Amino acid sequence: MCICVACSWQPSCTAYHRVETEHGVPHLNQNPDFTPENPQIHLSVQAVQNSWGVEWDVRSCDSFKPGRVS
Repeated sequence: MCICVACSWQPSCTAYHRVETEHGVPHLNQNPDFTPENPQIHLSVQAVQNSWGVEWDVRSCDSFKPGRVS
């Protein structure tokens, strides 16, 4: 699970913006202006019907700031 959903920086974070892009979902912010320190993005390949999909999750980040509840 992506730790961004519980982070105060989520709406303005460029790493989360990238995860949104890869998931093909609407962006919370079209122009994020916060660059996180050392985000660790975990990619997992999963079978999806007769193909493959990639799941993107930020698993750790030195800028993580608790506070957001989604």
